[in-house]
Amino acid sequence: GFTVTMRPASGQGIKDHANRLTNALRWDASLGAALTNSASYADAYVLSGTGLVLQDLQLRATHATAGCVVRPSSGLTISRCILWKSSGGYAVTQASNVTINDSLLVNGNGGGVQVVGDNVAVDNCTIATVAAGGTGVQQSYTPSIPSRFRNTVFWNFGTDVQGTTSASTTNNATSKASFGGTGWGTSGQTSVTSADFENVSSGTEDFR
Repeated sequence: GFTVTMRPASGQGIKDHANRLTNALRWDASLGAALTNSASYADAYVLSGTGLVLQDLQLRATHATAGCVVRPSSGLTISRCILWKSSGGYAVTQASNVTINDSLLVNGNGGGVQVVGDNVAVDNCTIATVAAGGTGVQQSYTPSIPSRFRNTVFWNFGTDVQGTTSASTTNNATSKASFGGTGWGTSGQTSVTSADFENVSSGTEDFR
């Protein structure tokens, strides 16, 4: 019944920076607590146990052969974080009962979210790739409790979303002319362009 929260010390998070409203929205260790992992042929951060919360952190995987930035255990919550994958793999590979909210998930050249469990909830996020291609959301199998995505934008992927999602998926946006998969397009916006963001150039991205 307990939770364990990993978060920055008081005043050290990206939300605490004096210029937080105008800072570029991207991975930037100078703006707040940030962790980088350069391991190859492995997931950068593997979290085991239930009731874990990641909050207000920047996490980055720099090696092209790393599987993902975060591989969570069941029940993980990721809140107000920046997950940045330099290339390849996915920003997050999700177990069951995982929640991601108010976060930025970026891959330089690869996928966004891989769903491998049931009952995944993603709200108020930006999921993007810098080099066009990859898959924004890949469901590895049909979950018994479908994932839910709300108020989330998928940008620049070769395939934005695939698979069947929950009936409560709504108000998302995609850079494609139409949503992929089944059930994604409820109250959705299509044809999002680079002009909808401050800057999407490689190395100087600003996903506000």
